Formats: sequence, C-alpha cells, structure tokens
Amino acid sequence: MARSLYIFNSNLIKTAEVFRDPSTNRLMRVWVNPYDGKRVYVAEGQLPGNI
Repeated sequence: MARSLYIFNSNLIKTAEVFRDPSTNRLMRVWVNPYDGKRVYVAEGQLPGNI
C-alpha cells in the first residue's frame, strides 16, 4: 500500500495509518512529528489543533 503523506502546520506529517479506537468506536488518524517521532492521534476528519 502506498503511503500518503503531507505536511500540516509545518510540524506534523499525516500518515496513511488509520485505526478504530475501541473505547470510542471512532476512526483515528495518526500524525507524526518528524523531529521527535512523537505520534499524535486525531479523530478522522479533524486536523491537529482542532481537537
């Protein structure tokens, strides 16, 4: 599967990784900070910073 990446807000990169959160049943998108490797989980359809 091809990885779809783009930079958002100059700090986070959107990845193609999506999973269903078992506690909320919501689809979650994984964003990564390329400088420190920190992963951020955001509900699909929302952008980091708008959560």
